[in-house]
Amino acid sequence: MADSMLNYGNPAEVPMFRINQECLAILVQANDIDSLQPFGGMPGLMAALETNAETGIRGEAGDLYRRHKAFGPNLYLEEKPFPTVVDGFFRLANDPNFL
Repeated sequence: MADSMLNYGNPAEVPMFRINQECLAILVQANDIDSLQPFGGMPGLMAALETNAETGIRGEAGDLYRRHKAFGPNLYLEEKPFPTVVDGFFRLANDPNFL
């Protein structure tokens, strides 16, 4: 499984990492340390992501550009809570078409 998810990319375009965005998302969603074993555990994953447990990423402009191209923007999208019955009531009460 791990070999099919490794992404060596085309170095002529943008230097890629040894793991692609899709695989990384699967690993994060799995939330299971055993799923890291095909990559050599946590040390293997850190090597694939070119990061260090103590110092993190290099962080210069070129490195950030590569990471943005490989994995997309670093955003955390907060999930909106499900509307409650009371929310639905107030929404309907304020809807002129409903009254």
